[in-house]
This record gives sequence, structure tokens and C-alpha cells, in this order.
Amino acid sequence: MSTIFISYRRAETAGEARALATSLAACLSEHSVFMDVDSITLGRDFRRALQERLVSCDLMLVLIGKNWVTSKDQSGQRRLENVNDFIRLEIETALQRNISVTPVLLQGAQMPTPEQLPKSMRDFAYRSAFELSHTRWESDVHEMLRRLKIMESRAPANGTTTDSRSTIRTPTKKVVFGSIVVVLVLVTAIGVMQSIHKSSPTSPAPAPSPQTDSAKAAALFEKGEQYYYGRGVEQNYAKAAEWYRKAADQGVADAQARLGVMYAYGQGVPNNDAEAVKWYRKAADQGVADAQTRLGFMYENGRGVPKDDAEAVKWFRKAADQGDALGQANLGLMYEDGRGVPKDGAEAVKWFRKAADQGDALGQVELGLMYAYGQGVPKDDAEAVKWYRKAAQQGNNYAQGELRKRQVSW
Repeated sequence: MSTIFISYRRAETAGEARALATSLAACLSEHSVFMDVDSITLGRDFRRALQERLVSCDLMLVLIGKNWVTSKDQSGQRRLENVNDFIRLEIETALQRNISVTPVLLQGAQMPTPEQLPKSMRDFAYRSAFELSHTRWESDVHEMLRRLKIMESRAPANGTTTDSRSTIRTPTKKVVFGSIVVVLVLVTAIGVMQSIHKSSPTSPAPAPSPQTDSAKAAALFEKGEQYYYGRGVEQNYAKAAEWYRKAADQGVADAQARLGVMYAYGQGVPNNDAEAVKWYRKAADQGVADAQTRLGFMYENGRGVPKDDAEAVKWFRKAADQGDALGQANLGLMYEDGRGVPKDGAEAVKWFRKAADQGDALGQVELGLMYAYGQGVPKDDAEAVKWYRKAAQQGNNYAQGELRKRQVSW
């Protein structure tokens, strides 16, 4: 079992680090992930303690936010210029050990250039990076694990040849927090709870208008959106969660879905997978496709509920049937792996194509892989390149890597 060291700056990517650790632990185990210096005993030499931790790790994931390169300390010095900066020490140690060091790009961050790094870290600028999308968090995590060759290898659908790819997934193209932005859901007020007023025997109070209640519930949700995204107010996830809960309690499905995300990734509320499942389910039962996909993720990975691939397939299918591209791509993955459904390459291709035709990069990459390995379709490298190129043009690093191997531009 591989052990993973997560390197991050608390001031910038603490939320993402916590969510990533949770996702990785769901895929691997809690003991396979080390993400914090909190466990280092007070009074110990920080550098020696890091050396000991890193010696036992197989690979390092370095979380890079928008300010990772330029972050400064209280004296105004760039943190990376400080030889005792813990991020610098972690990366230098990993590079010296020559273990896999993968930059993980967050918040639209770009890879640092060699000139932006201290000389002792410049090799880091040449490491192949992976971008985690906040709207596709879980599936991105699994795709990253697959590319790192951590997950179990998958055999081709016909079982006759070896597929060098590895199993991916929790949620495929991955959700999250800290300074994060999650899927922007359409503002709709679905399902309203009418207030029950005490009535007088002689003068009954008029019943509340459903339209009025619906508008109030929608306003509560919009208030949550303002705090979540910092629209006209200072961004505050805790306050956003308060307003979303008020709307969710009145049956607003999008608020329920958002609360699920916040509990799943500890945004403004403590991380609580069972609570996340509760709210995802409420929204999913009202037909919110994104919540259905996320509920499928929870069943697939045993987060907040017992692991159940058949139940995961059920919710992926509900979302896929509504045209949700992520649900379609993940349903394809379940068919490709034979998890919760009989293994069926042709059915996997069908769902990958539906997602790919909507412009979904994961669906495009997976469809390209099916053509490249002849799974569910005749092997066709030209067709594989076609779909890799579509994904690469959206910035998908894996697709770009496949094209580079073939010396093909995008």
C-alpha cells in the first residue's frame, strides 16, 4: 500500500488539504495519508522530524494555490526564500529522496517556473502536474490516483490483454472548500413548507401564500450564495451554511445539495460524511442531478454509508438519465470495471460518449482510452487521439500527456 505525504500551506489550501486527505483515506486508508505537522512532537527538530516522515512515504502531493509562489511572511520576505520554510524543506527532502513529487494545482493556479524557485527546488518545476477541479473533486482524485498507479490495474473488457491503466474513482473528476468554489447550482425554490398559524374561532387567520413562502425560501438560498461566493459581502462559509440550512429546512433542493457539499468537505461546518449523505439524499430525492451523482460517490466509497456499488450505480444512473455528464462518465466507469453492474465495455463506451459529447473532459479522456485499448470498440488510435485532443484543449493534463507521448499537438 502506497503512503502519501500532502504538502500544503495552511493559510491558502487548508480546506483542500483536509478534503483531499478525506478522499484519499476513503480510497486507501487513514494510515496511508500524512498531511500535517501537528503530529510532530513539540521540541523536536522540525527538519529531522520531516525527514523521518518522508522516509516512510512513497510519494508527495504538493498543493499549489494561486499565491503559493508569492506568499510572504510577516517581514515581507517570500516564504520560499526562507531556508527554514516548511514547504521548502518538505519538497527539498522529497526531491533528494527521488520519490514521486506531484504538484497539484488548485484555484486556477499555474506551475511555477524554475526562475521562481530557489535553486535547491528547481527540479520541482519540471514535475508533471495535476489539476484538481473544485466542481469535479472526487473523480479528479481518483483519476490522479490512477495516473500515479496507486489503484489496482484494470483488465480490458474482453479479458484477453493487459490494460496498463489503473482503477480510478471515488467520485471521478472531483468538489471542495477552504478558499473553494463548488458547482454553481441554479437558484430554484423547490418544495415549500407552509407555516401553520393558530386560528381564532371567530376570526381565522388567512393562509400564507405558497408563492410568498417560495420567494422567501429562494431569498434565504440567495443569501447563502452571497456569503458563499462573497457577492457584496465578505466571503464567509460559516454564515453561508447558516443561510443554506434555513433554505434547506424549507425544502429548497439546491440548498440541500450545497449543504451536502459543505459537510462532505468541511466548508464552514465540521466535516461529517453522514450529514453530507443526509442532505445529498434530500436533494437527490427532489431530482437534483448533481446531488444524485454525489450521493453515488458516497456509496461508491463508503463515506457516511456502507460501501455499496449497486446503490452507487443506481444514483449515477438517475443523474445520467437526466443528462448529468459527471453521472454519465461515472456510470461508464462502473460498467468498465464491472462494479455494481456486469462488466460491459460497450455499455461503458455508450455512457462515456454521452458525457464526451457534452464536452465533459473526463468522458473524453475515458472514451479516448477505450479506443486506445480497444475496449468496447475496435482499437483505433486516430479516434483515441481525437478525443484526447478535445480533453487536452480543456486543459486536461492526462490527455495532454497521452498526446505528448504520440508527439501530437493540441
